[in-house]
Amino acid sequence: MTFAMKTKLIIATFLASICFAQGKEATDPDKKLTLEEAVEVMAHDIGWWETKGKGMPVGGQPFAIEITKQVRWKEEGKSVEYEFIINQYGEEISYFGHQEYDAVKGIFIYRSKWGEEPETTSHGRYDPVTRTSHAETAPTTPPSPKRVSTITKRVGNDQTHQTLRVFQDDQLIYSHEIVSTRKRPVVSLFNGKDLTGWKNAKYIVEDGVLVCKGGNLVTEKQYTNYVFEMDFLLPPGGNNGLGIHYPGTGGPSGSGMELQILDNKHPKYAKLVDSQYHGSLYKLKAAKRGHLKPAGEWNHQKVTIDGPSVKVVLNGVEILDANLDEINKQKPKHKGAKRRSGHLCFCGHGAPVKFKNITILELPSTTPELPESK
Repeated sequence: MTFAMKTKLIIATFLASICFAQGKEATDPDKKLTLEEAVEVMAHDIGWWETKGKGMPVGGQPFAIEITKQVRWKEEGKSVEYEFIINQYGEEISYFGHQEYDAVKGIFIYRSKWGEEPETTSHGRYDPVTRTSHAETAPTTPPSPKRVSTITKRVGNDQTHQTLRVFQDDQLIYSHEIVSTRKRPVVSLFNGKDLTGWKNAKYIVEDGVLVCKGGNLVTEKQYTNYVFEMDFLLPPGGNNGLGIHYPGTGGPSGSGMELQILDNKHPKYAKLVDSQYHGSLYKLKAAKRGHLKPAGEWNHQKVTIDGPSVKVVLNGVEILDANLDEINKQKPKHKGAKRRSGHLCFCGHGAPVKFKNITILELPSTTPELPESK
């Protein structure tokens, strides 16, 4: 079996079942959870997980499985999104899925898609008394000859053990045994109620959403290396920014750096320079265009800062890959580009830009700051 075939088999089965990593075989398979109980089940998985184990195709050679999983809220309190990262030929490739709870049927529904493969759907139930679950691929029309069955056991709060079986025409064709271990917690930076954890506030909270009323909203804590995620909604002509490595004084785009949050399709921004469009490091590095949703729609953005590397992924597409060391060579007088830590801040310019699902995952810190130029 080639590596590509192994990858395809792992993803096609693993993604269809991993969301139910909560326990051993349920003693009450028909038990229905309340919505509050279901939210707790999903919330448990929020964070980063590393998965290792062995894949065992019937009639083939066993092979090692290594996958990284990130779980985050897709819509807080309602559904979660899963990103699976697998190393294929030295390149990290991501695959996505999401899970929600059907309170009427009392089942979790998980949908995933890998490459050109058709979308798969799994159904699962969870027993909170025994902390157990069992998942099966959902019935299809016409019936599929392939069936996936998964039993998973939670070990404490930070590890799960899973056994998976794949059947073709009721004959076992593949199985795997895997262990997933929680590695790093994802922390919410906005509780949907107030501005706890922030300062210099000219922002308000409306219906669980953060709304800009002007000025800079700054985190109380400073950060170095991290993965920052948020959903944002721009009104027509809306302008804001995400300040990174901000020292807390001066303008965020100069004393630190600013990633543009901008409805750059609006006519009033017709004369922007390349590094002023959405997602760009303001006046330092231009982002790719064409992936921002229209004003009035929610966008999801992920910012990864690791030493000199600054990457921005907008709605699933990488739009910025900047290297601060290279930028320092090109713009040696920019003080902010030399910084390797600082506050995060939202840089308001008066427009009522909205934010929600704001989280941060801190990464190991190894890179020192560069000396400031004289």
